[in-house]
Amino acid sequence: MSLQGHQLEISSDPYPNRRFLFEDYISDENDGFISFRWVKKERCRATLSVVLRPDAKVVSLPNAPFGGLELMEELNSEVLDKFLDGVLENLKGRGVRQIELIQAPKPYEERADLIGYLLHKKGFEVANILNHQFFLGRKKIKVWVKEKAQKIIKKAKNQGIRSYSNPISNFDFLNKIAQWNQSRGYDENLNQTQIIQQVSLFPDRYFEISITQDDRVVGSALAVRLTEDSIYYYKSAIDPDSKIKNGGDVLLAQLFFLAAELKVNFIDLGSSDMVTSANHQLIFFKSRFSNDQFNKVTWSKDL
Repeated sequence: MSLQGHQLEISSDPYPNRRFLFEDYISDENDGFISFRWVKKERCRATLSVVLRPDAKVVSLPNAPFGGLELMEELNSEVLDKFLDGVLENLKGRGVRQIELIQAPKPYEERADLIGYLLHKKGFEVANILNHQFFLGRKKIKVWVKEKAQKIIKKAKNQGIRSYSNPISNFDFLNKIAQWNQSRGYDENLNQTQIIQQVSLFPDRYFEISITQDDRVVGSALAVRLTEDSIYYYKSAIDPDSKIKNGGDVLLAQLFFLAAELKVNFIDLGSSDMVTSANHQLIFFKSRFSNDQFNKVTWSKDL
């Protein structure tokens, strides 16, 4: 299948610039991996990678923050639509009965709205929506550090509270995050085995953020550099036995310092979701540290 010089190429290896996201795509030894690439003049212009499960369902992508279509270059709607046709035709030929795409929010993929529109026109339905709060803009991050983060850290120091962020060298803080969240009655789905494996493969992408009081760690967070120009605030917790006030503010202030140091273009504060409703309290808290919000949409289609 081709259009305007484009050819559909299929591989069993992830596209190189997304290797980090896809390293843990296989969740079962019976799963298979397929990478579709829309190529013109030996340049990959769009890609979609999926995991093929024994039950004839494909997912893009399990064990990853998101998957879905990624565009390397600007494509018009007709060319992108033809790429989707080629992918769906190939999957039908493999006997696939259902496809599920976890599409990245717009800061990660500028053409997210166009992609969503085309998926809808192909008969995909929305299976789930998570609203992520973001702080966008490299220069704005630097300004926020100077105007707000420095004040938060200074006030904390006056109360005997210290904060730091470092590449991960010890995984004890992950146990503390899990224990503290469980003690507060929160569902804890932190897969420490997977994280430890990822840190060993990509040590420059994972960071510990912690705060201490009287030389004791009383709050920690895990931050992940999902892409070169972003930092994701993945998990955090404050020791419920500590008397620290505004610990979440200090953790996020330190996150902004880290983001400024890494010179990223945006901070992803993640979703604020409960099983059956939005977590309005958490959404309000994050609103003090965000300047925009976008949805991560899961699309599903029976073939």
